[in-house]
Parts: sequence; C-alpha cells; structure tokens
Amino acid sequence: MRIAIVGTGFWARYQIPAWQELEGVEIVAAYNRTRSKAEEMAQKFRISKVL
Repeated sequence: MRIAIVGTGFWARYQIPAWQELEGVEIVAAYNRTRSKAEEMAQKFRISKVL
C-alpha cells in the first residue's frame, strides 16, 4: 500500500513512525498547507516527496 500523509502537525510525529513499522506500507509523499512543515517531516522520516 502506498500512502501520502496529509497534515504534518503534532500527531504526524506519531502516525508516520507507526505506518512505517507496518509491512507492505510505503509513505510516498507528505503534504501540509505550510510547506516548510511538510519538508521538515519528510526529511526527518525519509519521505521522498513533498506536495
């Protein structure tokens, strides 16, 4: 399953690592209305694309 994270606020810090622990799940993109927040989370969790 390939997913995108929409919203990289407080809860994303917990949701992203949980998704990354699941076999067969790949986070392919991150989005936030404040792009810099999405970029920060993408870098921290090695997500390749920021929308």
